Amino acid sequence: MQSIDRTQAVAVCRPLGAQEHTFWLHDRANPFHFALTAQISGKFSVHQLQQALTLIQQRHSLLQVSIAVDEVGQPWFVEDCASIPLRVVQRQSQQQWQREVEQEMATPFVWWQAPLVRVVLVHSSNDEQLSELIVVFHHAIADESVLYSSDNRSI
Repeated sequence: MQSIDRTQAVAVCRPLGAQEHTFWLHDRANPFHFALTAQISGKFSVHQLQQALTLIQQRHSLLQVSIAVDEVGQPWFVEDCASIPLRVVQRQSQQQWQREVEQEMATPFVWWQAPLVRVVLVHSSNDEQLSELIVVFHHAIADESVLYSSDNRSI
């Protein structure tokens, strides 16, 4: 678990707000995150997706944080430079994305390790050219209102 050591150069962003703090506390007892899934038709490479994730992460600071606790137990968002993890699985069936979502929803985030988002690509490498993109967010960094706000349409 990461704690804030004020003698080290840690880029502390801000304390968690009331709702973020509630989500963080809930997640410590039970995984509390959500997934967005999109079906993509057409050809693209895993490298292209990785580049896009890097650009999005650079643009949105909460995709670059973990959570650390200070000496009085207050959780803070702290900057970290870890890339968004991308897991690629070969698309074998039309329902495979559902199994992947179930697996991701059952997998807790390690909240003291950034980032608090991860991506799964259920990728088709044949002529079908149909893939599913699954983006999983820790609830402390995002909710539906953030994702659909006018400032975040690129997400």
